[in-house]
Amino acid sequence: MNHANLSNDGPLDVAVSAEETKLLYEEDLGTYLGISDEELAKLQKQGNLPTITIDGTKYYPKASIDKWIEDNVGKSF
Repeated sequence: MNHANLSNDGPLDVAVSAEETKLLYEEDLGTYLGISDEELAKLQKQGNLPTITIDGTKYYPKASIDKWIEDNVGKSF
């Protein structure tokens, strides 16, 4: 659990954990899935990973990735 000390002495310093993140950067997706860069590249090449592109940057919605995993249990890639 994250804790923050509140005071009027300066800016509030709060650490945000990856569990609170709704969108993953491409470089974080392999880590989240627990797979190598090569395995991630194979999945991306197939083009069926859920993505959102904002200003040219590709993001992976965690909830959609979790559902994609559930929907693909038992499949081979």
